[in-house]
Amino acid sequence: MDKPIDNVLGQWKSYLTNISSNLMELSDQTEFQLIKLKTTDKSNGYTGITRIRADRCVESVGVLWQNFTLLSEVIERAASLESKQSILYNPEEDIRKLFEETLIVIDRSHVDINQRNLLQDETDEKVATPKSLLKHMQEAFESLCRDITEISSAEEALQSRLGNIKIEIKRLNSTIGHLGIKNMPTFKIDRVTEVERDPLQGMIELDKLVYSIEKYRASIKALEDDYNWIVNSFDRVREMLCELKELATKSKDAIIKSKEIFCTVESVRPVISEEVLKSLQDWLGVLENKLAQGALKAVKIGVSKLEEECSQKLERERESYEANSRAYNEWLDLRGQFKAMLAKAEILKARGLLIDNSLNELIENTNTVLHANPVNLEDCRKFIKKFKLSL
Repeated sequence: MDKPIDNVLGQWKSYLTNISSNLMELSDQTEFQLIKLKTTDKSNGYTGITRIRADRCVESVGVLWQNFTLLSEVIERAASLESKQSILYNPEEDIRKLFEETLIVIDRSHVDINQRNLLQDETDEKVATPKSLLKHMQEAFESLCRDITEISSAEEALQSRLGNIKIEIKRLNSTIGHLGIKNMPTFKIDRVTEVERDPLQGMIELDKLVYSIEKYRASIKALEDDYNWIVNSFDRVREMLCELKELATKSKDAIIKSKEIFCTVESVRPVISEEVLKSLQDWLGVLENKLAQGALKAVKIGVSKLEEECSQKLERERESYEANSRAYNEWLDLRGQFKAMLAKAEILKARGLLIDNSLNELIENTNTVLHANPVNLEDCRKFIKKFKLSL
């Protein structure tokens, strides 16, 4: 059974009220306003799939308002017919036809000449009854809400992950700057911006971006490890150079003192020269400058060779020092033993445990050979041994 015409007209007026209210609320919605703003931002606005969907959202709101206007016109005509009701005129049939049969032009488009048939007009019109237009508007509104939700959700999810990614990229680029490596490209923040501007596609592209950052991080880690290894190698080289200088000084001193004490020194081992030490120090300086310039690869090779060279020279210098100072150090040791045995002898005498009358002569003779000029090391060994056995 058909509804009374008053109820039908009232229902359509209610539809208009709800449509107007919902479209106004959606148009003022923060999410939609942000989407609309980014469709007009040429420098930082949406791109790709998101741009297409965002443009569709803005266009859809405009079309819905246009269709709202078209429906309003039909309802105004129906209300006008109702106002003419009298004893002689019942508008019910005309109003029903208005809502059920009126064809509303909802779109016009130009048809290219090559696309027309002979009887066709140059303008193509899409029409709809109020009822079918209302159904179309409902579907368009639901699709619009889905698009807004999907764009906003994708953007929110993307931003939560991109925040940490931006921090990580900044840290990695800062590390490259600290290392000062030549020809090492920094990770371009533009790649993040590209992902950021297309949130619907961004979640897919984000995985690629994360993979690229992981590779970048691994390459920086390798470079950082090399840098730290080089710095530690520099420290080791400096320590070896210091020891080389110290050994050279001590070895020369031992040779001089040995000549003073023994007059002749057998098989003197060569001592590293000042020129060689300076060349090693200069080599280190060159490598330090190259590291400051970022030539990491070349420095790693160079310092490895320098460290090996210093190690070999240090080993030889230790052997030379040991050989050159052997006799002198033994003489110092024998003197130390003699001094310790003298102290022991004094203690034994004080206790009445030492009464050997020949001991004083042995002490005097031992002291004489230890301070002779030149010293005979073999005699020193013999007298120290005899003194030790006498106690």
